[in-house]
Amino acid sequence: MYIQRLILEDIKEYQKFFPVLLISGARQVGKSTLALHLNIDNYITLDDINMYEMAKNNPKGFIESLDKPVVIDEIQRLPELLISIKEYVDKDRINGEFILTGSASLQGFKEISDSLAGRIGIVELYPFSLKEKNQSSDNIIDIFSKDLDKYLLTKYENISVEKDIID
Repeated sequence: MYIQRLILEDIKEYQKFFPVLLISGARQVGKSTLALHLNIDNYITLDDINMYEMAKNNPKGFIESLDKPVVIDEIQRLPELLISIKEYVDKDRINGEFILTGSASLQGFKEISDSLAGRIGIVELYPFSLKEKNQSSDNIIDIFSKDLDKYLLTKYENISVEKDIID
């Protein structure tokens, strides 16, 4: 079951203003899943060894051959690909063409991130918030004014366990 992320609206806004968007965040927070739900037909993952090898052997040709817009997942596996993305964007700047996901922040690619200044929007994806986890429209005040068990705890109602504890 896909859980709608609150950051989705921010991502759609960034796509209007930047040719490149990076969705970064820690491992396993849902970057790839979110990218798959952006309604972009062309999805490439650098976890695919064939895609990785094609991109590594001819980065410029690889970027130019892709149908745009495109999601490139796991960009941290091949940070030198960012140079080819920059060159492509500089030739014909069209906002929303590249959506990248990566577990490492671009700060780890300092010299490359400097060259993407003004071309890239960066959003940080965090683990689910209470609002997302519970698929609630409540704000934090509403959440804490209600029974917290509903939001945080899964009640364990096993009569035999309770009976064993009492005995």
